[in-house]
Amino acid sequence: MHLKGDYAAMGLKKFNREQVLALASAEDIEDMWHQYYDLFLADIPEFDGQTPLQLMAETIENGELGTSDDTFGHEDLGVKEEKKMSMAQLKAGLGIGGQFPGFNKFVNRNGANPWVDYKKFEEARVEEGESGEWALLDLKWHQYVALYALIRELMHEVKPTVMEGVMLGDKVGVGKTGIIMSFIGLLNYIAQIDKTGKARPPALATKHYLGSTEGIPDGPHVIVVPGTLISQWKDELMLWFLRHNIEILVYVGGDKAREEFWSENGPWQRRQLTGRQTVLLVSHTALGADAQLKFNIDDDQNDWAKAPLERNSNLVASRNAPTIFDLKPTTLTLDEGHMLRNRGK
Repeated sequence: MHLKGDYAAMGLKKFNREQVLALASAEDIEDMWHQYYDLFLADIPEFDGQTPLQLMAETIENGELGTSDDTFGHEDLGVKEEKKMSMAQLKAGLGIGGQFPGFNKFVNRNGANPWVDYKKFEEARVEEGESGEWALLDLKWHQYVALYALIRELMHEVKPTVMEGVMLGDKVGVGKTGIIMSFIGLLNYIAQIDKTGKARPPALATKHYLGSTEGIPDGPHVIVVPGTLISQWKDELMLWFLRHNIEILVYVGGDKAREEFWSENGPWQRRQLTGRQTVLLVSHTALGADAQLKFNIDDDQNDWAKAPLERNSNLVASRNAPTIFDLKPTTLTLDEGHMLRNRGK
């Protein structure tokens, strides 16, 4: 992916870390916080004039920040048990000793791409206490909390009677994308452990079912996103995953694009890594088009309300072409799902 031309076309300029830091001083941010406090938070006893960092500092224990329940009095839905665990306990339970399995070791603060500038990353070094161009890449404590909770909710000791998903919701910028990456990476890692016959990490030792499937399936990881976010997701995948550890495919729909994608010489057949090492980015538009193709759905609102088998009764020969719905993915992630609700209205 090349963003340089896109920035130029919009008349925008890409800033490095030093330039961004120069936009506002610590004093500027402190002043902004006090203005916000005076306007909206002065009547809330929990804040008592303190800044968010001061509040969080009160709950720092062993170098870890407390939860929002500890700090702001709000409940963390879905992580009641996990939020009591330390970083060391979370990592031990998930079997993470040092570098997260399958992930890049470093992140470049100036935005270098580890899949493009891979030689630069191979030579990267980070000294303790250094704050230069490089930083170690790892999840934050709250991301490990979420990952642990996903394992608890989505993996089971016995085959569940009902297969359910999980809604991962939080504020913008807290790292939900990284949580999804880590879930995919951990599943691929566990599948490798299972192949060798070694013992699984404690948190997954007895959880032999992912959904209704025993073991870790060998299907692709499908991520359905708005078309405008595909490039962003692709960048994030390359940021987190080691080059050659996964293969990223993009499926945006359209009759010609669909035909080329599934053809003998298309991306799906020519991919170098198969099964769960394939991550397939699917646009919302492509998902809707494939649903119409697969289930013979018209744009009429009432047709969308019918059950799939009901809609499927009038399939024509041309609609037997491969679609996303013919895949058996290991995981299915739906980003910005609210954009797909009430389809047909």
